[in-house]
Amino acid sequence: MVAMGISTVDTISNMLIDTYFMGVTGLLPYAGAKTRDLEEAALKRLICLQSSEVFTMVTGDKLGAASAYSIVPLSDVIGDN
Repeated sequence: MVAMGISTVDTISNMLIDTYFMGVTGLLPYAGAKTRDLEEAALKRLICLQSSEVFTMVTGDKLGAASAYSIVPLSDVIGDN
C-alpha cells in the first residue's frame, strides 16, 4: 500500500521526469495498465503525467491480467515514437 500525502503530490507535480519505468499488476489492451491499490494507481498516474516517456515493466503473467484500479490507458505507455 502506498501512502500518498499532499507533500508527495506537490513534489511530483513540480518534477519533470524524462523516463518512467512503471511496474503494474496487469496490462490489458482495452483497459490499459492496472494495479490492486487505489492510492498506488493515483500516484503512478501522476508520475505518468509528469513523464516524457513511460514504459511498463511486466512479466508474461501480467499480460491480460485484470486488477481493480486503472492507472493509464495502454496508449499512454506505448508511444508512436
